Amino acid sequence: MMARAEAASTAAERLRELSGLGASRLAAIFGVSRVTYQNWVAGTTPQDGRREHLLEALALVEEAAHRLSDPRATGDWLLTPVSPMGRKPIDLLAAREYETSRGFVLRLPVGQQRARLLPPSRRAHRRLSREAVDDALARLRPRASIADAELAQVADGDTVDADPDR
Repeated sequence: MMARAEAASTAAERLRELSGLGASRLAAIFGVSRVTYQNWVAGTTPQDGRREHLLEALALVEEAAHRLSDPRATGDWLLTPVSPMGRKPIDLLAAREYETSRGFVLRLPVGQQRARLLPPSRRAHRRLSREAVDDALARLRPRASIADAELAQVADGDTVDADPDR
């Protein structure tokens, strides 16, 4: 039993070192309080399947840390949305979606720090009326010109008068 507690303590501490995240963020992955996570680091054995969850999360974070080669980059990657729905690796770990998390880890290039937090946007979101959207789209569409119509007629085999006023 003592060996299991030491292994969990080592795993909890290693997870904190590799991720560069605080105890509160890491505790959220496992659905426990910050104090409980700190107790794991101090030597308390996680209960109710959380030990296995801790070991699974550690394995994935170790792989990400290996690929990113920097704890700060690993922490940034864990907090950066990686899916079209805006899910973050830390959310996937909390939901025990290990295979999905592993897929995102394997997409990381080895030895390159690509994950960065984006600065907050200063743009204000505003809704446009349907008419405003239609007007903007109309301005983006290319307008047909007389030359385009003439080229289309020539391509069809029709003849085009050189002087359209005649």
